[in-house]
Amino acid sequence: MKKILGRYIVLFTALFSLAIASTTQARIVDRIVAIINDDCITLSELKERAKALLAQAGHPNQPLDDTVLAQLLPQVIDQYLIQKEVKKRGIKVTDQEIDLTIHDILQQNGVTMEELKEILKKQGKDLDQYRHEIKTQIEHSRLISQEVRGQIVVTDEEIDDYLKKHPVSSSQSGPIYVLQDIFVGFDGSNVSKEEAEKKIHAIYSGLNKPERDETALSQFQDLGSFTLDEMAPFLKEHVKGLKKGDISGIISTENGFHIIRVKDLLLSNEDSLKAQRAEIRRKLMKEKLNARFEEWLKELRRNASIRILL
Repeated sequence: MKKILGRYIVLFTALFSLAIASTTQARIVDRIVAIINDDCITLSELKERAKALLAQAGHPNQPLDDTVLAQLLPQVIDQYLIQKEVKKRGIKVTDQEIDLTIHDILQQNGVTMEELKEILKKQGKDLDQYRHEIKTQIEHSRLISQEVRGQIVVTDEEIDDYLKKHPVSSSQSGPIYVLQDIFVGFDGSNVSKEEAEKKIHAIYSGLNKPERDETALSQFQDLGSFTLDEMAPFLKEHVKGLKKGDISGIISTENGFHIIRVKDLLLSNEDSLKAQRAEIRRKLMKEKLNARFEEWLKELRRNASIRILL
C-alpha cells in the first residue's frame, strides 16, 4: 500500500511540476508589455498590431525583434487609447460605408477591384485587412470631427497666403463636374446582386418622382470635383452631357450599382479658381485638424495611467 501511495505521490508531483513549467512557459511566451489604466496589452497583441503597422508602412516581412517592438509600442498604445474613445462615444461604421469609401479610392486611382487585390497582396495584406484599415480611418475621422472640428477655422487670408507660396494655374481642360454618388454594393454572401439591384431601382424610382424633395437628395454623398479627363472611363460616359442638378441612370459595376448626380458644373476660369480655393481650404483644414488631433492625443496620453513593461 505504501509503495502504491508512493507511486501516486511521485506521479502527482511530476504532473504538478509539469503544470508549473507549462504555466511559466506560457507567461514567457505571452507576458504583459504595457498597462493602460485598468487594461493591459500582451506581447502577442503587440506582435499582431505591429505586423499590421509594418504592413501599412510597406514592410510586411520585417522581423519583429525587441527593437522594432519597442519602437512600435507607443503607436499601439495610441491606437488603444483612440479605440477606447471611439467605443466610449458610440461611433460605428457600416459595411456599406466601407464599400463606398473603397469604391471612391478605386475610382480616383483608376484601378479595378482585382487590381487592388493584387496591390494588397504585394504589400502582404488581403482585402479583409484593408477593409479593417478603412473602417479605422473612418472612425478616426469621425472622432476628429466630434473632438476638434468645431474649433478649427481657415480664413480667406490663409488661402491667399497659400496661393502666394503655391501659385495655381487659372486655365482648365474643360468644365469641372462637382459629383455626388449613391452606391449599393453586393458581395455575393451578405448582399446578393439581385438584392442590391432591387434596392438601387427603388432608390432611382424615388429620385425620379415629380414630388422629389431634399430627403431623397440627402442620400447622395459627395465624390469630389473632376474634369472629364480625370474621370474613370465608365463614369465619364455616363456624366458627359449632364447639366447641373441632373441625375444619371443606374450604373452597373463589378461590385455594385451607382447613381451619379451633378451637384455643380463649373464652366469658367473664374469658377475654376473658386473650386481651387475650395480645395485649398479643405487641404489647410485637414492639416489643422491633424495638428489639433495630435495635441488632443497627447492630452489623452497625459491623462491616462500608462506603464511600459517591455
